Amino acid sequence: MTATPQTPNAANVTTFGTDGGAFGLGIEPFNYGGVSGIPDNVTPYAVPLYDALAGAGGDPNQFIPGGGPPAFNIAGNTAATLKGFNAISEGLDVFEIAPATGTYTLSVAIPANTGTVTQSATATISSVAPLGVFAQPAPTVSGAGGATFPVVLPAGVTEAYIQVVDYGPTAFVGPAPGAQATSCVGATATAPLYYTIVVKASGTATLPAGSLCSAAQNTTASGTASDGDAFTVQAIGFDYGAYEASYPTSLGVTAPSLTGAGASHQADVTISTQGVYNQPAGGGVTGGGVLPASVQRISAGTARR
Repeated sequence: MTATPQTPNAANVTTFGTDGGAFGLGIEPFNYGGVSGIPDNVTPYAVPLYDALAGAGGDPNQFIPGGGPPAFNIAGNTAATLKGFNAISEGLDVFEIAPATGTYTLSVAIPANTGTVTQSATATISSVAPLGVFAQPAPTVSGAGGATFPVVLPAGVTEAYIQVVDYGPTAFVGPAPGAQATSCVGATATAPLYYTIVVKASGTATLPAGSLCSAAQNTTASGTASDGDAFTVQAIGFDYGAYEASYPTSLGVTAPSLTGAGASHQADVTISTQGVYNQPAGGGVTGGGVLPASVQRISAGTARR
């Protein structure tokens, strides 16, 4: 986490730049930098932070922690959706560093014309024993654009998110380089759609019909032959009520509990690998697929904010 001096005050060194700050959702790039009335950036930092900087290709399991329907209602999230982030930040900050027991302190300096106010908080990691490994659930899609996921919660996990991100069809139409074929729900490589399912116990998680367009649905929508939407699947497990403590669910709750269920009573998280799936024309879902080429460039750029 090597910081770089920020101009014009080169003596003021910061890790997260002028966009980064500490918010109720965690460490996010949501600072206001102009007069537009919206933050300079509305997309959360990629998870895990700094991981993509370790290699030229980055980490294929890195993702943007965005919450979408059916768990999260993105209505009114205009500033984000106008910039292509069709989700709500889940407030998930994960760093690619080895954990260590001890007390951690976060101090935030808030400058104002009356002087700088500093707020601090501490948290203790008493155990570095991880939660169980979360197996990424393989989807079964329906012809109506829905999907089901067999979920097995790992040891210690009491709540989980099943994250699905729809990048639209991998098919392109028109002369080279062409344009991405139309998704029946409007998902594209530059403005993917996010879906989140909250799971409280092992079983089957269900994504409603009309979420992930099939080849037939996209062919009808575009008026030309197309494949189905490409999408990713990832599972995030918690030993505390992460959903209950998140926005907007926590609004009106002055102190949502972050106490974990394990012996250490600390809040822990386990994240699965990321599965990539395609829906080829005339066939079912295939694992180990590829996303539209521009998605990889977008992810790499996002990770380097």
